[in-house]
Amino acid sequence: MIRRLIEADIFNAPVNPPEEQIRFWLSECRTPELLIALVEKYSEPVKRLSLQRPLLIQAVSSRETEIERLLHEEEEYERKLDKEYWAPLKEELEIWRHKK
Repeated sequence: MIRRLIEADIFNAPVNPPEEQIRFWLSECRTPELLIALVEKYSEPVKRLSLQRPLLIQAVSSRETEIERLLHEEEEYERKLDKEYWAPLKEELEIWRHKK
């Protein structure tokens, strides 16, 4: 769902989108073809963001299959962080539930 919303935002953007919007796209885009196009079009923000999102470097070389693999790894990593974040909170909620 988020992937489609980002795609729609990119396709409906003005001719000269604000820098903040470009950074958002480069940080969140999950579509390899669009990511390649964004990297080709907005090389300056890519240089600054590639430390935060290393797969942008792969998008520069336009290796779509490698980008797909890296996107998958990125998503798995985010899921892992999510689980780690929510685990103690879920335990706390469970304790509260049993106290009632």
